[in-house]
Formats: sequence, structure tokens, C-alpha cells
Amino acid sequence: MSSKSSSAEHEPTKLLGSGQHNAEPDFGKIRPMIHPSIEPLAFLVGKWSGEGVGEYPTVRPFTYGEETVFTHTGKPYLIYSQRTWNLETGQAMHEESGYWRLCGPSPNHVEAMIVHAFGVAEVAEGMIEGTHVELVSTSVSMTSTAKSVSALGRSLAVDGDMLHYRLRMSAVGLPAHHHLCADLQRTTLGG
Repeated sequence: MSSKSSSAEHEPTKLLGSGQHNAEPDFGKIRPMIHPSIEPLAFLVGKWSGEGVGEYPTVRPFTYGEETVFTHTGKPYLIYSQRTWNLETGQAMHEESGYWRLCGPSPNHVEAMIVHAFGVAEVAEGMIEGTHVELVSTSVSMTSTAKSVSALGRSLAVDGDMLHYRLRMSAVGLPAHHHLCADLQRTTLGG
């Protein structure tokens, strides 16, 4: 076996399709192209970082740092992860991860399966229009010790290298309220 590396291992991230990005991490393999069925979601691919503001009737308003990553493996879904931390202490606050895909009754139908580290699993569905995604939970399941969450809604919009999102939540017996908003800058093309 040769000790020489292939030139494909050291190529920069390739642009795909209509200026969209290939975010497959370089594991010493040739990076796959984004699956055609999720090409309309390719604008989300990358690592996004920034700050957000949170509120809910049961907590004091707070700020947080955030990193969100959308990547892919060439399969018909995006891989999603998000983590937040306290801006003053650096202490972890929240983490979630899952998969996003396009399928269903229309070509703009988005499905997301997201697991939250505090014991909640969310299934959400919605629509994509251009670089805007609107999702509403269709199912929320919880472990026996999780905080009671009954519904979630997400709005994401990308403008160039800025991702803006808002999250609504129904929890602890309360109806839907605004909970989080953040503006994140794309820091890398790949995850």
C-alpha cells in the first residue's frame, strides 16, 4: 500500500449544483455529492455560530452562544446537530441532533427527526420555500424524567451566510410561546 495521499483527500470543499456546498467531513475518502432529493436543503449545509436570546414564562430571559451544523453523507437526508452554552461561564446548556429530509405529499415537504439531550424526541414536518423553512411538531415523545414538552415550532431563514431562526414551544402545561431566536454566521462550508 502506497504512503502517498490521493489528491482528492486534500482538495477544498467542492461547490455543488447551484452554488451549494458539499459538507461531508474529509475522512480520507472522496466526498460524496449531496443527494439530489435534498438539493433544495443544501443552503443549510455548513457550520453556523453566533448568539441567541431565550425567554419563556417560567424562566428569566437569557442569552447563549450556539453552534449548529448541517452536513451530509450523500444519502437522502441532512445530518443536524446543535449545541448551546452560557456566554459568561461557557457551561453547556442544551444539545440536540437529528436528520432532515425532503419527502411526502409535495416536493417542498420537509421532515425532521430531532432528539433533545434532556429526554425529548421530536418529529416535525413543514415546508421549504426558497431559503426559508417552517416546521411544526407532529409528535413529541418524552422519557419518564424529561421536562413536559407538548409541541415545538421552528422557523429558519438563510440570507447569504446568515441563518436566522425562531423556536416556539408548548411546555409544562403552557400554550405555545416564543422561546428562542438567534442569528448565526456560517463559519465553514462543511460540518
